[in-house]
Amino acid sequence: EAAQATELATLIPLRWLRPGGVAVLVGDPKQLAPTVLAKSRAVERCLSRSLFERMQRCGAHSFLLSVQYRMHPSIRAFPSNRFYGSRLVDGTNAGSLLSPLGANYAVVDCVCGYEIRRRSVSNPVEVSACVAVYAQVVKNLRRKKKDAREGGASSTTVGVVTPYRDQLDALRRGFAFVTETNPDSSRLAPVEFATVDGVQGREFDVVLFSCVRATANATANATASRDGSRTEEASVRHDGKNTQIGFDDDVDDASPADVAAALASRRAIGFLADKRRLNVALTRPRLALVVVGHAATLRAADDTWRSLWEDAERRGVAILSAGSGAEGTRDAL
Repeated sequence: EAAQATELATLIPLRWLRPGGVAVLVGDPKQLAPTVLAKSRAVERCLSRSLFERMQRCGAHSFLLSVQYRMHPSIRAFPSNRFYGSRLVDGTNAGSLLSPLGANYAVVDCVCGYEIRRRSVSNPVEVSACVAVYAQVVKNLRRKKKDAREGGASSTTVGVVTPYRDQLDALRRGFAFVTETNPDSSRLAPVEFATVDGVQGREFDVVLFSCVRATANATANATASRDGSRTEEASVRHDGKNTQIGFDDDVDDASPADVAAALASRRAIGFLADKRRLNVALTRPRLALVVVGHAATLRAADDTWRSLWEDAERRGVAILSAGSGAEGTRDAL
């Protein structure tokens, strides 16, 4: 993946390029960038830019493979508009992409969600919501199999994705109850748990994306953020680590206000402020995508997340889940 390789790594295969030969770089600069660990931010910025991206910035013409064959159109809509300039088109008939949930796309606002901080971050309310969605998937698949009287129905793959390892552990524990009490669940809907970085280049029939972050002060700031006030004015919560700015574009091209906004977003929602990671998470599913998060936190911290929630509300796919997360989500589904 040329856009995920460091420039130095890309030079290695170019050793075999003959004089007058042609090199073709294939990758997606809107998804994960090269991973570089460096104490110096300047060094990290320099080394984490791929040769693919550097050539684009220098004016080299690139070709967009705009026809996508994976996602249902309702899943494709937001990533296409937000990350690809509305240029993605569908190469598969939507009628052939039937969701085991009924709806192909939904965002669930766990209004009572809260963070637990240990090694990283977890959110038990979002765990309950994800378990409820998975239980509904299994229930619908079991009903479909019974109605069709199919003895050997194909399985529906489910990817449970989150940026935080503590949440991964909590999700595994929560899903264990469903799989243990429903012996056929692992056959009807096998589950894989992974971080966002772990699903780059993968695909699943259904993806449940748990955002985790839910800060106590976000609700108070959400109204001001929606009214257009600067996100850097919202009070944010530090996680005790050095905060780094995550930009899609070169930080050298950013205004001081953009730098401050990105810094505030990173402090407030951590990994979720990385638009490339978000793009990866949203584009893994084929049939159904359910984003589970704390809307007030996400909307107050970041323009992209605010846009995602507003888009879902306009399309009528935003779900409000009160209480423990399970009941409200199950009732809405």
